[in-house]
Amino acid sequence: MYKTLFRKIVKGSLSKTKKRLLEDIKGRPMDVGLLTKMAWVSYNLYEKNLALDYIKLSEKYGDISPLFYYTKGIILRSNEDYENSLKQWDIIINMKYEWALNDFFTENIFQSMQNDSLFYKAHCLYCMFRDVEAKNSLEKHMSHRRKGRESDFTLRECREFLRILGYSSKSHDRMAQKTISGCATTKQLHRIEKFIKRLSCKKDRSLLIKYLKRKCKEFPHEYWLKTELAEHLYLEGDKNCLNYAQDAFKLAPDDMLVVYNYAYSLYVNEKYLEALNALNIIREKGIAYIAYSEHGEGLSWAKKLMRDTEKLHKIIENEFLPSLDP
Repeated sequence: MYKTLFRKIVKGSLSKTKKRLLEDIKGRPMDVGLLTKMAWVSYNLYEKNLALDYIKLSEKYGDISPLFYYTKGIILRSNEDYENSLKQWDIIINMKYEWALNDFFTENIFQSMQNDSLFYKAHCLYCMFRDVEAKNSLEKHMSHRRKGRESDFTLRECREFLRILGYSSKSHDRMAQKTISGCATTKQLHRIEKFIKRLSCKKDRSLLIKYLKRKCKEFPHEYWLKTELAEHLYLEGDKNCLNYAQDAFKLAPDDMLVVYNYAYSLYVNEKYLEALNALNIIREKGIAYIAYSEHGEGLSWAKKLMRDTEKLHKIIENEFLPSLDP
């Protein structure tokens, strides 16, 4: 949809279009079409707060066009308001074709928007831990794709998302992981991640380790913090890495990065047989699971993790196991 909307809304560039729309809005401050277009342009200029302000104004003055619901949906989704974003996609999906047509929306454009709404709906459902519904919505999107029908998403992205949904845990299990006591909220996680990046740029690992230790105490069920801490500790040659890596492994034994860090911590502590057992878990799961399971980060990442696994496995097998023979 982006390409079509860009062609229909933008004249020159997004910045120039924003200036032109601002001038037009001064003369027609209650024109819902202009306000919705301004919200879409602001969103694509990464001005999310401004986009939200304009879409609220458009709603106040009564816009009920497909473009309004689409723009409101993507803005709310980017703000992680998945429940309200989902409502916009349902409105578009259930919208009557005859009612939606006008000079802006041809039949093909409207059908493209409806079909992309199924993908956006699937993503919102997944983020709300409703995996089965998400999978159904995504499969509908994929079955309705046609040559010449534009989409914001490539077929490859659809297939990868479908694999993720195929491997993801049952919705109540994923929900339980996020609601358990000792976990950080989404806002807290964002702040922690930003601070970790800032400390990493300073290249002072001791400061980063102190910060991670503090956060591990504050959020004892955030296994990724313990995994991160274990990695920095073993890079410093600190054998205490195993305590944190082991805790993380108990919390998330299905996350292969956690398993790898646990294996490496065992290796650093000269527990070679246990390290091999942990590495074998990764090898048995295979590339597809590593890439597309709930904790996966794509095929390239999975291949790299498997290469690192095989490399460490070979080092232990060749260099250390012979010394353990009687």
